[in-house]
Amino acid sequence: SLSHRVVEVALIDVPPALTTAQAESMGITAKVASYVTEFDPDDVDRSHNILLAAQALQNVLVAPGETFSFNKTTGPRSARYGYRPAPVIIDGELLPGIGGGVCQVSTTLYNVVLLADLAVTNRVARSLPVTYVPLGQDATVAYDYIDFQFTNTRSHHLLIDTNVTDNQLEIAFYGTPTDNHRVQLQSRLVGLIEPETRTVEDPTLPPGAWKEVD
Repeated sequence: SLSHRVVEVALIDVPPALTTAQAESMGITAKVASYVTEFDPDDVDRSHNILLAAQALQNVLVAPGETFSFNKTTGPRSARYGYRPAPVIIDGELLPGIGGGVCQVSTTLYNVVLLADLAVTNRVARSLPVTYVPLGQDATVAYDYIDFQFTNTRSHHLLIDTNVTDNQLEIAFYGTPTDNHRVQLQSRLVGLIEPETRTVEDPTLPPGAWKEVD
């Protein structure tokens, strides 16, 4: 009967990726810095893209002296990898595109890097302001030609932790905190540049007609 069957189970020894001593030597003991941004959960596709990109950052280790690349870590943001169409900023216009919302993840990460006082080695601002961070605190990305990069200038490893709730994205760094070092972010408006008025021919309009686009 089935109750008297004997099955031999083959055991395979799998060595850990790190020994206890190696893990402890990384210096990951507490939260170093974190930043939270909010998004609209009703925008389902954009929220989905934020979650995918955030999951790609989860538990990533950045060694001392290592330069982190957002594009290299998250990979292509295409439909093949599960990303959905959502509004993206292209040449100063909000247009539909695959992977809309990923820039909120890179921007949130950028602010954590600033709070941790790390070296920002590559950062590009968006062509239009966003609502989820103060002016001047954004970092846009576009796979394979606009990247966000930072270098871990600390003497210990950093562990990236991400958490996505119904309407919030939190990114945190874990490592060895410094008791005598504190960073605060301030956004200050230093000037205002009015946009130029440009007239562009539109062959679809009747002669003499015009319309204001933006």
